[in-house]
Amino acid sequence: MGEESKMVSKSFVNSGSVQIGRNEQSPLEKGLVSIIIPTYNHGRYLKGSIESALNQTYSHTEVIVIDDGSTDDTKAVVANYPVKYVFQRNQGTSTALNNGIRLSRGEFFMAMGADDLMSEDYVAKTLRLMLTNRKIGLVYTGGRFFGEREEAILPRKLYHRFSVLIGEVGVIGVALTRRTAFESAGGYDPTLVSYEDYDLAIRICLKGWKIKPVCEFLYFARKHDSEIAHRHPVPYSLKDQYFRRTLDRKFWFLQLYRRLFLAYHFLLEPFVFMVQMPKAYLSTISKNYRILNLAKLYPWHNAADRRNGVVFAKLIGREANYLLAARVARESCLIKYHLDQLTKRESDFADLVMRDASESKKT
Repeated sequence: MGEESKMVSKSFVNSGSVQIGRNEQSPLEKGLVSIIIPTYNHGRYLKGSIESALNQTYSHTEVIVIDDGSTDDTKAVVANYPVKYVFQRNQGTSTALNNGIRLSRGEFFMAMGADDLMSEDYVAKTLRLMLTNRKIGLVYTGGRFFGEREEAILPRKLYHRFSVLIGEVGVIGVALTRRTAFESAGGYDPTLVSYEDYDLAIRICLKGWKIKPVCEFLYFARKHDSEIAHRHPVPYSLKDQYFRRTLDRKFWFLQLYRRLFLAYHFLLEPFVFMVQMPKAYLSTISKNYRILNLAKLYPWHNAADRRNGVVFAKLIGREANYLLAARVARESCLIKYHLDQLTKRESDFADLVMRDASESKKT
């Protein structure tokens, strides 16, 4: 490894409890952004994440990889890059992040998944917003999921101030954070095995810090079954229930905010859509009804194609609803995304019908 890299091969933490104070041996550097990458057996993905962190247009950064006891080729992968590498025995994501932040020198930091990617201007755009107000403690962005599941989440301007409380964890999970806000909130909770980032965002919010969004897709998260295997013993399908129970016990008022949001979402929002764009609203309802009926009543050649057709129809309906919401909110980034997705879903449905009809003629 080059001289620019720093290696610490031994485990430097012996307990799950860490001190969240500043590292006196490495005083904070004004304007420096520390990018912390905790990893556990993600060597096959780590190259992309490190390169994504190193290729930022904002160059005043440092990259720290915290190896949480990996047994794969993680160390060999990191050796090819000018980053700081620290190995610790497996203690979970929260402890790894706390240790990485404690060793960092940045006035600001962000935690990045070892299997994720980010736009080259992620740091520049989030930092630009952060510097507009000293009371801003956290800046997050829109994100797109790729891999086993494709989805897009963008902060809604209409209620982004309450995103933390209603559970927009998909976009808040990765954020540029002010070091003083992090310290005032007490750091990541090492007792949490999942959603430690959401828990920290809530505590930063409760400490009076402002949380602001950049309404662009700047972060790209990989979705796969192994992503939580080392830190969450509950099956993936139960993950959301587990996190809700854990966080609801800690912050009793979260359920109240979620209920208020759901009331808005199901009662007031459709009324707003109908008033602002009545033609598009009625057209969307008609599209959803027609495509689902077509999928159910079409004379499919086999049951598997019928099931897939119904799935495609539901996806088309969902994208049509999202597209309507984006148009009402005038979110150009979301409009383009959902329009592309809607076109793709409709094409997939048409291809399935044609393939099924072709098979029917052969028989």
